[in-house]
Amino acid sequence: MQHEEYWQHEKEVLALHYGVTGVLSYVNPSLEWSPDGHVTADMLVHGGFMTQGSVPRMRRGGVDVVVLSVGPPTGPNWQPIFSGREKVEVVLRQLELLNRLPELTGGRAEVVTTMARAEEVVARHGLAILLHLTGAFHLNDLAILRDYHDRGVRLVHPPFDDFEGRPRSDRDGLTAEARATVIEMERLGMLVDVSHVTDAMLPGIFECTQGPVVATHSNARSLVNTWRNLTDEQIERIASRGGVIGMHCGFLGEEPEHPALPLLRNLRKEKELQLWRECEGKPYSYIARRWTQRHWRHLEMEFWLEHGPRPCRPFHWMIDHLDHMVKLAGPDCLGIGTDYDMDDPPVGLEEPDKFPSITRELLRRGYSPDQVRKIIGENWVRVFRQVLVAA
Repeated sequence: MQHEEYWQHEKEVLALHYGVTGVLSYVNPSLEWSPDGHVTADMLVHGGFMTQGSVPRMRRGGVDVVVLSVGPPTGPNWQPIFSGREKVEVVLRQLELLNRLPELTGGRAEVVTTMARAEEVVARHGLAILLHLTGAFHLNDLAILRDYHDRGVRLVHPPFDDFEGRPRSDRDGLTAEARATVIEMERLGMLVDVSHVTDAMLPGIFECTQGPVVATHSNARSLVNTWRNLTDEQIERIASRGGVIGMHCGFLGEEPEHPALPLLRNLRKEKELQLWRECEGKPYSYIARRWTQRHWRHLEMEFWLEHGPRPCRPFHWMIDHLDHMVKLAGPDCLGIGTDYDMDDPPVGLEEPDKFPSITRELLRRGYSPDQVRKIIGENWVRVFRQVLVAA
């Protein structure tokens, strides 16, 4: 492609990308804690070199609507460090903070509960935020779930016995309490997110719901065999309900073989356990000092300077998963999830300001502009309009 042709093509790519309402369906906000339990959003609001999912980065990448997911922070090896009512309180603190984003961002970001309000925020060039929980965290009390709804939560992973993202076992389906929770979620107008459920749980969720079921950050198990990816049958069933699957930046392919990778994993475990011991088991002291995203990336960069070159996964592997799902169920069921902030994002999609790379790659693979618009945001917008309505 000649120089002038290249820039003309790039102009068309960016016009297409920034001309659609861009949606990321799963981002973990960069929140910081103090030892006394106070939580702040400076990194989310202002960004920084070591922060992926910040408001400035998302806006630069053409993200207009984002789903921010919160839950109780965990300890070493993802073990729970909060329990009972304390788990609920730590969730409420985060929701309260995120609801203050209009004040903290000077109006550049706002939590919304309907797509109509999201469109108003986007029209004034702001970032519309939908709140998500990584688990129900309601102590089997539906009044607490309704309180979360009143505070703006509109998407939830189904409940688990222990903590975020970890099912009871591969054999267990929905308990009676979980079934009641899912039914109440749909009644309230909350989307059920099945990205973390097991194969045994998913049929029960479809049985007790009528509307769309979504997976905010999942890939295809046919390409990578892990319980966190969806089977072809599950993909087709989500699509048949009018749901959407957000492509995930993880579980993309076989981890590149490198003799230093076990050393890196062990190093992080050792650092986390050492920090937990230094904090004498005090949860807030631990999460105030833990190896957060930017701290971990500093450590990782130093590690690979010694043991490099660093193995990497290209982001087009994620598009390979998307291709498979489109061939299976059509383009109307696909979106982009990501799962920022994450430890090891694919090369070429390290931060959301590289969101246009997805549009560029989809066009290169022969997707039509209309199909690209659907995947970049319109599919999620359709579901949000359908389910997230004024109370």
